[in-house]
Amino acid sequence: MNTRNVPSLRDALAEVPDFRQAQGRRYELLPVLLLCCVAVMCGARSQSAIADWGANYGAKWLARLGIRRRRAPSQPTLHRLFKGLDCAALERAVSGWAEAVLAAESGVSCLEGLAIDGKTLRGSAGQGAAQSHLISALSHRLGLVMAQLAVTDKSHELGHLEPLLTALILDGRVVTCDALHTHADVAQMIVEGGGDYLLPVKDNQPTLRSDIALVFAHATTLADTITSAQSVDAHGDRIETRRLRASTALVGYTDFPAHQTCSGVAAHDYEQTHWKDARRTRLWHHLTTSRAGFGCRVVEVVARTLAYREQTALCARCHL
Repeated sequence: MNTRNVPSLRDALAEVPDFRQAQGRRYELLPVLLLCCVAVMCGARSQSAIADWGANYGAKWLARLGIRRRRAPSQPTLHRLFKGLDCAALERAVSGWAEAVLAAESGVSCLEGLAIDGKTLRGSAGQGAAQSHLISALSHRLGLVMAQLAVTDKSHELGHLEPLLTALILDGRVVTCDALHTHADVAQMIVEGGGDYLLPVKDNQPTLRSDIALVFAHATTLADTITSAQSVDAHGDRIETRRLRASTALVGYTDFPAHQTCSGVAAHDYEQTHWKDARRTRLWHHLTTSRAGFGCRVVEVVARTLAYREQTALCARCHL
């Protein structure tokens, strides 16, 4: 990434209002936010760790961040700031900066992907925190969180997806998510926003999954509707072969808006060790769109499921 093209995070955070009175204020809000950003990038994962980072690096680094005092803010000071901070304003500032970064580093040869996933904040259950489950939209290419929304728990993800999608720029982008969100109304919101979708089909859509499996089970009969692509990656002693097959056979047979292709991805892992040869095969089914905005003849599917438990990357080009 060319850092000269990256917008200033300092300018974005300067838009966050300070809730404190001017009298008695020892630390300005912007330098403290910058201190938190730098400390987190250096590995700090708590308020105490951020305070320790500022104390350890001393007045020279504090001055570069805009802190005029010779001492860094303590953990109680950080706690009071975070407790009174306007979270919505901070979210808008960071989301706007992330969109600017994505626009500045936009690639012309690939589609922009946004992965939507929900995760519960670590340790929140023991603290009895409300709205500790976050639904986030993350850029595939840059790994930046573009927007996020707090909900009570995972069961509330689907009902609160609309405000998250509304806050995102979907035009010209592909939205990926887990099977929990594979519903026609979610697809409708994405299409209305100008985006495309790649949705996994699992057991929560049994009829649709069996229909897709049936298409590829009769690949010879439906050969004129099927295209395929294959990629091979080597990681040390492990070789992974991914084969994607896409078909237009179900166009008009599903209630998903703008549905154009169904796809099946098979990943074959082969790992050779000193003791044995290990083989494993995994299979995924997806629904995708292919509208005029992305070209009717070439569809580039980039899907990354970004989660703590697994990270999967699929990339293929199919001429339809």
